[in-house]
Amino acid sequence: MKAIFSGYYGAMNSGDDAFVEVSAWGSKKYWNSDEQLFFANQLPETRTDTSHYFAHKNYINFARAVKDIFLSDIFVSAGGSTFHSALTKTDLRSYAKLKRTLKFGGKTGAIGISLGPFKNTNAENNTLDYLKTLDFLALRDKKSYDLAKSYNLPYQPIKAFDLAALLPEIYNFDINKEKIKTSKESIVGISVCNYESYTNGNLANEERRNKFIIDLVNELKKNESIKFRFFIFNGNLTMGDEKLTKEIITKLNTDDKLNFEIIPYLSKVEETYHLIASCDVVVSTRLHASIFACYSNTPFFLLEYHRKCTDFLNDVGQLEDYRIMDAEVEVGKVVSEIEKILFHKKFEVPINLIDTIERSRLNFTATK
Repeated sequence: MKAIFSGYYGAMNSGDDAFVEVSAWGSKKYWNSDEQLFFANQLPETRTDTSHYFAHKNYINFARAVKDIFLSDIFVSAGGSTFHSALTKTDLRSYAKLKRTLKFGGKTGAIGISLGPFKNTNAENNTLDYLKTLDFLALRDKKSYDLAKSYNLPYQPIKAFDLAALLPEIYNFDINKEKIKTSKESIVGISVCNYESYTNGNLANEERRNKFIIDLVNELKKNESIKFRFFIFNGNLTMGDEKLTKEIITKLNTDDKLNFEIIPYLSKVEETYHLIASCDVVVSTRLHASIFACYSNTPFFLLEYHRKCTDFLNDVGQLEDYRIMDAEVEVGKVVSEIEKILFHKKFEVPINLIDTIERSRLNFTATK
């Protein structure tokens, strides 16, 4: 059985790489697929075998992709905030929709996705038309689930969760096991990104977030036992995090005394996951840096730059003391909470941690 996946893959983004890891694993384990095909120019290194090609490389590849979709056993949009705009003629989901209209066999669905925020009313109506053609829809947050329920779709939407919550199972990582610290040095993971620069938004928002990170690290670095591990979660040359990360480090290291290391984008998802897991605390703007932390039993603080971040924190049950909103709390308060974790071992795990792992599994078990 061939499973075909469509999404934002192959762009050197660790969060989207996790969708590939989990989709391939879950498809093989729960759907009994023997081939996991992703439409992407390149793919990360994963535990489960995958195949790929870039559908939009040329007309020949695009025609091949359309043919594969029509002949597929299952075509799935897997992971992320990919339902916010109207479908175009070059969006492969348009051909999955046509396939259903022409009554070809095989299933079509979406797992681990969010709905919205929509660009406009037309985008929402267009998305709704597509959703009506699906066989299943598994949402990654309650807000999207409630919205899907309001649409009165011809099937029951599934209240699932982000696919990445299954990473510890794939990597045999025991999230209930207490971590054993082998060094006197504390590691604080940092993952930053811009958003408004790429969306024509209010640049003052990302400037506030970046200043928050700088002020936070400036306070924490007063303790010389803390080492800062900066992650390049998105290694894309045009929309990646490297330039911003290095700019922030330059501002923090004017005296050349900052104790830090930079972890470049890694094509092996498992390596990034374990490097996050070996941190004592993670502070991030990147959503999946915090999700990797959450599901490796690592305390985390997530800047809520997008609705998807707020939805994740609400669903997982993050403690209010660990909520920093969109850089709208006092830095001193956050420093105090981090120091409690680092030096007094006071940490409360999100209250819905185990429940959300099982919800994530529904992406596969409830869509067979």
